[in-house]
Amino acid sequence: MALRRLSGVELLARHEDARRVYAEAFSGPPWSEDASAADGIIRRLTDDATRLGFTAAGAFRNDRLVGPATAWTRWPVPAADLRQCPRGDQLLGWTQATHPACVDTGITVFLGPRHPARTAVTLPL
Repeated sequence: MALRRLSGVELLARHEDARRVYAEAFSGPPWSEDASAADGIIRRLTDDATRLGFTAAGAFRNDRLVGPATAWTRWPVPAADLRQCPRGDQLLGWTQATHPACVDTGITVFLGPRHPARTAVTLPL
């Protein structure tokens, strides 16, 4: 298996693989999503790939995408402004699972509202 960083264009060129991975991952319990959810993720990905700071990575086996990941390297507004209002992830039920050590460095992982490990996350004080 090989990991590679991808641009939005490169990931969208592999949208069929990304759709297949999503469908396989979320069609069974506890999510039990139907095929339209996989179609929806590709529609959102098409929009997301053009957003400021979009980045992606992929796990490949024999040049086939078997594990896509997406993120944004920056928010569209300064971080100081974000601290003054409820974060969108909190409003949508996402839980922050990791906390970077320094401002603007490191990786932050969020677990979705239906993620099975969401309740195991230690919440900040």
